[in-house]
Amino acid sequence: MFDIGFWELVLCAVIGLIVLGPERLPKAIRALMRWVYMLRSMANQVKDDLEKEIQLKELREEVEKARQAGYTIGGQLKDSLNPQDIHPQDTPTSVSPDSQEAKELTPKDSDEPRS
Repeated sequence: MFDIGFWELVLCAVIGLIVLGPERLPKAIRALMRWVYMLRSMANQVKDDLEKEIQLKELREEVEKARQAGYTIGGQLKDSLNPQDIHPQDTPTSVSPDSQEAKELTPKDSDEPRS
């Protein structure tokens, strides 16, 4: 992450030992490690929040696309179901049970009793 090699770490440890002394160096290292841990956790939290926002934005875009497609289909259906487009000769003039179609659709009388 910081591109620090082994010898750079040794040099930092020696300088820390000289400046802080052997009594305070372990406490300083623990405090430094706590800060590093807190910074890493905050960075991970920000990264996770950004990923969630990106996913939420993508979902909103998909919902908007679906909504627009629904409006387009709804408009096409309204146009196709326009009552002015239905011609009178296409609709049946009367419906009677005596018509030939009704006779063909009714079951034939048979000798078997119905249950």
